[in-house]
Amino acid sequence: MRSGDHFLAGDADLDLLSRRFNITGGNIKNIALAAAFLAAGDGRVIDMRHLALAARREYQKIGKLVVEAEFNSLVHTASDGNGVAS
Repeated sequence: MRSGDHFLAGDADLDLLSRRFNITGGNIKNIALAAAFLAAGDGRVIDMRHLALAARREYQKIGKLVVEAEFNSLVHTASDGNGVAS
């Protein structure tokens, strides 16, 4: 997915996610797919909230430490910047 695609909200900062999380390509695919399902369930395009929730779940699945503040800051960063996180 590229940020110009119409499936992504303006606050979906893929560069931020890539800098913040050290994970493999397979995990990235799982995050993207989970975020798409979350967005579809909401009837919306994929936004940073969906990506943060999906990343958090993926971290839990692979046994990585989940620091709530780290994942919550993704949503707050997005909403503070563009007002589209919830």
